[in-house]
Amino acid sequence: GQTAETVYRDRRGRKLDMLSEFMRQQDAREGAVREKADAEYEWGRGKVQKEDKERQRDELENIKLAPFARTAEHLDEELKAQLRSDDPMAAYMAKKQAKTAAASGKPLKPVYKGPPPKPNRFGILPGYRWDGVDRGSGWEQKLVDAQLARRHKGEASYQYGCADM
Repeated sequence: GQTAETVYRDRRGRKLDMLSEFMRQQDAREGAVREKADAEYEWGRGKVQKEDKERQRDELENIKLAPFARTAEHLDEELKAQLRSDDPMAAYMAKKQAKTAAASGKPLKPVYKGPPPKPNRFGILPGYRWDGVDRGSGWEQKLVDAQLARRHKGEASYQYGCADM
């Protein structure tokens, strides 16, 4: 038959049971790996959708473990935890939470509020005490200009090469 297993033999014609067992185990391992990869990859599902589904599953688990009678305090806490964009008290509450975070030991760092700085390679914002005057040697700006010039030269040469097509 078609569904019969392959029989492996050595030079003298004796059956090699160890090799066939090894091949069977290897096939089982490959099948398990393939099933795991198929389970991880679902068509039409992205990372966010998977996280949403996981969050919903956790929420249902928490609801299942919660007592049947829900108290008014619990519902009130849930409603207070929700943030709404049209809430006039949201900014005040955010500021209040920031103060409590500062009181708990987390330092609140001030932010620079002057004119927008020149871009740098790493996107680092200036310190809040900066007066807006660039006292550097100009090396950073030369580096950024060279990168832009190289990019523009490549684009121009590409357009020149494709112009006659």
